[in-house]
Amino acid sequence: KLIADILDFDIYPQIGTTTAKEYATIFKMLLNEEILTPPLCQEIIEILKTQTKNELLIHQLPLNDLDTIGKQDAILSYIASKSGGLGDKTRKIPNCRNDGGIISTKYGNYIVSIFIHHFKDEHWHIHNEGMQIGTKISSILYHNFIDNKGGFMDTLKE
Repeated sequence: KLIADILDFDIYPQIGTTTAKEYATIFKMLLNEEILTPPLCQEIIEILKTQTKNELLIHQLPLNDLDTIGKQDAILSYIASKSGGLGDKTRKIPNCRNDGGIISTKYGNYIVSIFIHHFKDEHWHIHNEGMQIGTKISSILYHNFIDNKGGFMDTLKE
């Protein structure tokens, strides 16, 4: 048992509290086998590869890249991710959606961690404004990494 049988925000008001940086750090530690044992890190990554609720990360990625994921000469080797979110008006818990994980490509890997909060639409659908912002961020990161063949262009340099 981690904390409680149910998520009771009246008893545990900080449950589920984390930051995008903390989330990314866990994925980085898994990828670098710096947490638990190397076989357990690999097992966790294998489990995260099977996640199907990853619309925030993949919705605006090229369909061909998603269709060929894991195949020989594919741009995408795998996506190992974990999404989540909260929101409850009656308990004054602001809407938030998040997704993060390891994006493995033929050019290397990168870690992504996107947290969006304080948007109006509380429903869980891809057209939710929080999800739309998140999918755009994910797409920008992906295209920048792929276009730069495994790096992120420093947009501040002239």
